[in-house]
Amino acid sequence: AQIICDRLPSAEKVRFCNSGTEATLIAIRLARAYRKRWKVVKMEGGYHGDYDLMEISIRPALEKAGPIEKPNSVPEDVGIPPSVVSDCIIAPFNKAEIAERIITNHKDDLAAVILEPVPAVCGMIPPDPHFLKAVREVTSKYKIPLIFDEVISFRLAVGGCQEIYD
Repeated sequence: AQIICDRLPSAEKVRFCNSGTEATLIAIRLARAYRKRWKVVKMEGGYHGDYDLMEISIRPALEKAGPIEKPNSVPEDVGIPPSVVSDCIIAPFNKAEIAERIITNHKDDLAAVILEPVPAVCGMIPPDPHFLKAVREVTSKYKIPLIFDEVISFRLAVGGCQEIYD
C-alpha cells in the first residue's frame, strides 16, 4: 500500500480488492455515500467492470447510441433494469466541451464521474490532455468525485496516467 501511495501522489489510502470490477463498484459506492447522490457519468466505450451500472454504452449500436452531443445510455443487454440505465449518464470521450456541459447539466444529481484515462476496451485511445484537464476542473468546481479507473492504464507509467498527463 505504501509503494502505491508513493507512486501516486494523489493517493492517501489504499484498499485492496479482488478485481477491477470490485474496485470500481466500491469507488462508486463510496462516492454515492459521500455525495448522497446516485447518478454517475461515464464515458461512452468505457469499461469499468461487470455489474449493471457500468454495463451501459460499452459497445452501443450506432443506431441506438444517439448524437455525440447527447449520447444515449444503452444497456449491454435486456437484463439491466431501466432504473439502473437512468442512473448512468453517458458523455463522449475526448470531447471536452460536451463532457463539461453534460457534467454541469447533471451536477446536482451526480455521485461521481468515472473514466479510463486511456480507454482499453475501445482500443487504448490516447486522451487529449485538454479533455482530462477539463473534466478534472469541472468535477473540482462542483465537488464531484472523479474516479480514474486505471486497472489497465496504470501499467503505462510508474505513476499511471496521472504521471503522464499531470
